[in-house]
Amino acid sequence: MKTSAIQLTVLALGLAAASSVLASGSYSISGGDQANQAYNLGKSAFYRKLACSSCPLASQELDEAKATELVAQLAKASELAQKLSETERDAAVVYLKRRYKLD
Repeated sequence: MKTSAIQLTVLALGLAAASSVLASGSYSISGGDQANQAYNLGKSAFYRKLACSSCPLASQELDEAKATELVAQLAKASELAQKLSETERDAAVVYLKRRYKLD
């Protein structure tokens, strides 16, 4: 009986430790590298609001030329830019520029 209690305790501790390893998030609001936070927020906003299955860029293949065009559209008051907040637009530009090596 003691062995089962010890095994259950060890198992519970192992599962608790594993759950913290498995929990991952792309965007953190506290600390961390600002450039990586902007990249992660931009990537998230881009795929949630611009490239989802019912979004304006659904099923479009992106390459360097298309990414350059999107950066220009996001910089002005285009219909595409209006789908994002100002913070999301800035972050999406960071994401596209880094992802497609535009700078």
